[in-house]
Amino acid sequence: MLSCEHDNWSNFDLNLTSMGYVVRIVKISVEFIDGLSSSKGVEMIYVKTGIFHGTELLCPTRDTSQVVFSNPKWEEWLEYDLFVPDIPRSARLCLSVCSVSRRKRREEHCAIAWGNINLFDYKDRLLSDRVSVHLWAMPKGMDELLNPIDTTGSNPNRDSPCLVLEFERFSSTVVFPTMAEIEEYANFVSKLDVQEESKRMPSDAQSEFETLKEIIEKDPLSEISEQEKELLWRLRRECMAIPDSLPKLLEAVKWNSRDDVAQMYMLFKEWPQVSPEVALELLDCKYADKVERDHAVLWLNSGLTDDLMSQYLLQLVQVIKYESYYDNNLAKLLLRRALSNRKIGHFFFWHLK
Repeated sequence: MLSCEHDNWSNFDLNLTSMGYVVRIVKISVEFIDGLSSSKGVEMIYVKTGIFHGTELLCPTRDTSQVVFSNPKWEEWLEYDLFVPDIPRSARLCLSVCSVSRRKRREEHCAIAWGNINLFDYKDRLLSDRVSVHLWAMPKGMDELLNPIDTTGSNPNRDSPCLVLEFERFSSTVVFPTMAEIEEYANFVSKLDVQEESKRMPSDAQSEFETLKEIIEKDPLSEISEQEKELLWRLRRECMAIPDSLPKLLEAVKWNSRDDVAQMYMLFKEWPQVSPEVALELLDCKYADKVERDHAVLWLNSGLTDDLMSQYLLQLVQVIKYESYYDNNLAKLLLRRALSNRKIGHFFFWHLK
């Protein structure tokens, strides 16, 4: 579902798929300085990587080979089980430099530093060529080896460890498709879905709808099974009758599938207004998609009076950190409301502190 500048979108998309292009990174090195070099008891190190959409891992993680601490360079491809046309707009590459030490005949793996970068820049262009990322120290008490929900971009402290990546180069700049191109593709996929649906055995529609309502009414923190996700996605148009079911439906989307993403984008164009509480929920870290977050901001703008905005202001300031780019609609909404209402502006200033 990606396009190449100055080329026909459909043809380029087909060529990428038929050629089997997958996401690849080659030549990783680390400049060891200060805190990272002082780690004690470290025998070997490696770089752990994963491609995430929000909190969801899109494909299995990939690690470099383990090398001695004093020579942190890798001349190897890292290939991911993800086709380039299936990369969602808000995908991010999460990285960490991990140490390996042996204690009591047992290997211990520990993340020393981490970093996240968006696979698409603010102009919708896929990363290519050489990229440098200054890393952050791992938060205290964090056992995970990757930190996907934290900020993207380099650490502004240039004394921090620097990870140097080289991405595969394409003949032309690869850009995410426009909404018109996505709609064209979604219409094509919908026709195939209708054909597949006609082959399905008839089911009890009333029973399925009752099950759907039970899933939608589940606590937001409860897990949704794969069978429930399948039902949600199959009855996605029926979910529109219950607008506040959107968070559950988004959990059922396969974000590593351009077919699902394209059809979900088309549903957004018809989706009714959700409640302010649900719109706020849609700005949580697990809902990373830019189109979805922009819709949530629109619903908040139309659904929140200044009094309600004041009540939710702290939460709205907190979720700014989950935005992929500094230039985003949530920040613009908060600035507009802060400038037009002195009370909101006063608390907005102190919340930012």
